[in-house]
Order: sequence, then structure tokens, then C-alpha cells
Amino acid sequence: MLRAGLDEVLGGRRIEEFPRRFGAVATDVVGRTAVLLDHGSATDAVCATIAVPAIFPMMRLDGRVLVDGALTSPLPVWAARRLGADTMLAIRLRPESSQRSQPLRARVVAPIPDDGPADLELLIDTRDYSGWSARDVAALIDVGRRAAEKSLDQILDLLTPAARPGLASAGCHALPAAESQRHAAVAAGSSR
Repeated sequence: MLRAGLDEVLGGRRIEEFPRRFGAVATDVVGRTAVLLDHGSATDAVCATIAVPAIFPMMRLDGRVLVDGALTSPLPVWAARRLGADTMLAIRLRPESSQRSQPLRARVVAPIPDDGPADLELLIDTRDYSGWSARDVAALIDVGRRAAEKSLDQILDLLTPAARPGLASAGCHALPAAESQRHAAVAAGSSR
């Protein structure tokens, strides 16, 4: 059912057909590494990056068994850079995991690729909401909107001066076409 819904939304397109560079980060459970899916079926890539065993099935793709990208790369700045983005706005959906869980991650997965920090990182504290229940969707959207509005001046400062005049001062806006070609979208799975 999930796959059919994604196919409908994505129109069965291949990643290469998207108007902007796109990649999804998944975790290869055998190799214990982050994987950037930047070509092929968009539905397969999204299914791989959101695969949470016992909730959404693991994805077998190109000889690998893939699950949620957040396991190995919760903030995949490296992937966006590899896709060609030169301006990086990263959204972290909650504070870093407690220190007691960090050693476990270090033992379970290979080191996360590192191409440097994002130009701006927004922390959106979602601890009071469930990422697993539709009940909190509206509240989570509102929390994200308020965090973006609070940081709007910093966000706009990331854009080149030529791009700024075409943007309004609030709400969601697409970058002008010329500017958007230098930005890449990356999905890293869910950040828990």
C-alpha cells in the first residue's frame, strides 16, 4: 500500500527525471554504511530511506539490504554536497541522541561520511510529539513553521543577493529557477 501510494505521488519517475538533483540516504545493513541513492526508481529510493523494520519493510536494491538512512547518517550534509549543493541548510528534528546511545551507534555502523558542516542548521525540538502518529502531524508542521520563521533572516542570508528580491518575507517559497539549480535535495529517512 505504501509503495502504491508513493508510485502514484512520484508518478513512477526515475530520480534522473526530477527537475532538481535528488538523493535519498539509506543504510546498508550488511555493510553498515550510509548509501546515497541518486539514480533509479524514486519510489525505491524513498522506500529504502524510510524502511524501519517491523513498520516499513527493508528494501532490497542492487544487491543490498537497505533501511532508514537516519541510522547511519541522521543529518546527511555530505550527501547534499556530493549532489552538487553549494549552500546547505540542515534541519535537525530533535537534539542529538543522549551520550549513552552514541557509543552504540559507533559500534554498530561505519563512520558517517563527513564533508563538513551545513552553512546553517536549524534545530526543531520535536521531543513532545510523536513521529509515529498522525495525531501530531499538524502540531509538528506548526513547530517547524515557527522555527523557520524565527530563523528567516538567517535563512535569507544564505541566499545570494540576486535570489532575495524574488522571495516574500514569510511562508514557503521556491527558489527562483536559476538559483535552484545549485541546490540539491536529500532525504535521510526519519530523524528520531
